[in-house]
This record gives sequence, structure tokens and C-alpha cells, in this order.
Amino acid sequence: MSHDLQSRPYTAWQLIRAYWQSEQKLFAYSFFVFVIIMSVSIVGMDVGFNYWYNFFYDALQDYDKRGALDLLVIFTFLAAVYIILAVYRYYLQLYLSLRWRRWLTEQFLDRWLQKKSYYYLENFDEKTDNPDQRIQEDIGALVTTSLDLAVGLISSITTFFAFIYILWTLSGHFVVHLGSWGSVDIPGYLVWVSIIYAIVGTLLAFKIGYPLVGLNFEQQKREANFRFSLVDLRSHAEHVALYRGEHHQKSILGNLFDRVLNNWYAIILRQKLLLWFTAGYNQVSVLLPLMVVLPNYFSKVFKLGGLMQALRAFGQIQEALSFLINSYSQIAQWRAVVRRLLTFLNHISEVRLKAPLTRRLRRRPLPQGERLSFSGFE
Repeated sequence: MSHDLQSRPYTAWQLIRAYWQSEQKLFAYSFFVFVIIMSVSIVGMDVGFNYWYNFFYDALQDYDKRGALDLLVIFTFLAAVYIILAVYRYYLQLYLSLRWRRWLTEQFLDRWLQKKSYYYLENFDEKTDNPDQRIQEDIGALVTTSLDLAVGLISSITTFFAFIYILWTLSGHFVVHLGSWGSVDIPGYLVWVSIIYAIVGTLLAFKIGYPLVGLNFEQQKREANFRFSLVDLRSHAEHVALYRGEHHQKSILGNLFDRVLNNWYAIILRQKLLLWFTAGYNQVSVLLPLMVVLPNYFSKVFKLGGLMQALRAFGQIQEALSFLINSYSQIAQWRAVVRRLLTFLNHISEVRLKAPLTRRLRRRPLPQGERLSFSGFE
């Protein structure tokens, strides 16, 4: 077992880095580097498409039929390369997640089965619910979401720096007239508009979406409790039938399911509020670049191709800066999964120390003739 999973108390950083410091670290880093190289290459292809739009729409504006047809051939080649990169990045990322999940699941199974931890958790711990779900479901969610967020963040950073020069060049200068106060010359104003808009949007998204972390954590817990009760009914079907406990079991399952639905409805309400914001934010993101780019177009700073290139560059930077907004629901689910796995690991350590103290066989000498008695058993 990895050294990282033997220390305690456990942290999210320990949980994530354990695989990357294990005996499989060479494989893990190699595959991750390939995924990142492909992600950066895809961003490079996006830059190529951005320039292609400039040339193509300029050719259309100039009625250059030959040039437009040649550019369509170039687009076909670029699209084929883009598809190959996207498919193999997807494949390598999923294969890496498969290996990571297998390794981490083995670590959790070892921790759960070592020194009768499974028995102690079941009988002496009231905080840890459904360890089977945490091993089967939460580990997979942790691995997949962690890779998605990591690759997405790196791609967003690369996209931002790749398109910042393009947008700065196409922005030119924007002059704000202040009457008697004179005027202010703003270079690269499209860049500043996109950055300010994304920062404001990110802050509002965090404020609206933060409650989803706790709600998702609670939802996983309630779903697991409901499923466990269904499995428990199957396991004790003979006893329930013998004692005619169907009505009692139905009442228990109904209450548990009501708790699932109540929390799920709270998530729906919060998701609706977040969707109102993100949908409006994304729609304004379509209109905003047009409003700030058109002045340069009508001032003949660039032609139609430059307009389309500026719009696409603005959109790429906006999407890169909006990574946290668009990924907030996924981040909230990731945090909930991490919390569940950490409580599982930390409670294993706690219950190993606590269980022998709370349930011990005590022996003491008794006067001759008295009977031997036991205490501390249920």
C-alpha cells in the first residue's frame, strides 16, 4: 500500500496524489503528458481555425472564388487532424482513468478489509454509511472528474494565452470621450472587456452555486441509504415474510425515499437558479463581442474576415475564462465525492482505535461459589 494512504488524518491532496507517487507513477505521468500534449495541440488547431476564418471571409467579401475553394480544402485537412487528436486524447484519458481507478479501488479494499475494519465500521461507527457505494461509485467519480477538471483547466489556460495576442492585435485602440475632461485611449479594449466580464461572472457563479457542494454530499448519502435498505430487504426476505413485516418495511422505505426526493428537489431549485445565471451569461457572451467589435469594423480597422476572427477569438478567451462558471456543478460534485471518501478513510482509522476500548471482554476473580458473568455484550 502506498505511503500516502497510510498516514492520517487524510486530506484531499493526499487522496489525489497517492496514485501519482505509487509504483505506477511512470505510466501515469507518461499518459498524462500525452493527454496534455494533445490538448495543447487541439488549442493550436483552434488558433489555425481562427486564422482560417479571417482568410475565408475576406475571400468571400472579395468574391475570390478560387481562394475560397482552396481554403475549403485546407479546412478539410485541419478538421481531419483535429478529429484524430480529439479521439485519441479521449481514449488516452479514459484509459488513464481506468488504471487509476483500479489502483485506488485496490487501496480502499485493502484499508477496508485490513484488521477487520469492515466489521468495526458496521458495528461501532455511526458516521460512515454505505462503504460499498464509496468504493464502487465514488472512486470512479473521483478519478473521472479529477482528470476532466485537470485537462479542462490546462486547456483553458493554454487557450487564454494562445488567443490573447490575436484579440489584442485585432482590438486596436478604443477612445472614450469624456467631454471637457478630454478622452481616454484604451489599447486592447476587447481583452479587457472579456476579462472583466469573466471575473464578474465567476464571482457570481460561486456565490450562487456554493450550496450545491453540501446538497450533493447529502444526496449521495440519502441515495445510498435508500439503496442499502432495498438490498437489506432482499437479504432478510424470509424473516420479513415470516413476521409479516411488509407494512413496516414499506413505511421505512417510503420515509427514506421521501428524504431522497426532498433533498433532490433542493438541488433542482439551486440548479435552476444557477442555470438561469449561466444561460443568461452565455447568451450575453454572444451579444457582447458583437457590440464591442462592430465599432472597429465600421471604422474599417479590419474587413469581414477580421470581424469574424475577432468574434471567435473573443469567444475562445471568454470560454477559457469562464471555465469555473461552466464547470461549477462538476466541481461541486467532485468536492462532495472527496468529502465522502475522506470521511470513509478517516473513520476507518478512528474506529480501529475506538472499537477495542468500547467493546472489551473484562475478567476479574470471583469468590468461590459465585457464577461467572459477562458484561459489555449486546
